[in-house]
Amino acid sequence: MIKVNIQDSVTYIGAYVFSECKALSTITLGNEVTKIVGYEFSRCSNLQKLVMSYGATVISNDVFVNSDYVTVYVYDNTYALKWAQERGIPYKLIGAFTSSPVGDLRATAVGKNGVLIT
Repeated sequence: MIKVNIQDSVTYIGAYVFSECKALSTITLGNEVTKIVGYEFSRCSNLQKLVMSYGATVISNDVFVNSDYVTVYVYDNTYALKWAQERGIPYKLIGAFTSSPVGDLRATAVGKNGVLIT
């Protein structure tokens, strides 16, 4: 069985890219993958586990056509979780994801020699 890890630098998974890959059992998407647009994992008859990125915001309805044994591993509070729930796709939570805007971060410290560092 084949396990695939998609690097974090990948942002898009193209249509049919893993379609009909009968040996594919597990795929882990990098956290920068935002788009999964269609039939990527269709007819992957041995696909059992897909670890979804927490950044996915576009997921097609036909990602798993004829891939009947897959469970999607998702982060709580993500679009991927909502997508799986709405479509009745088996899922497991792998952790919480919280998003908050980061403003202008400033830190101040005093070094060993008493010098103020900002």
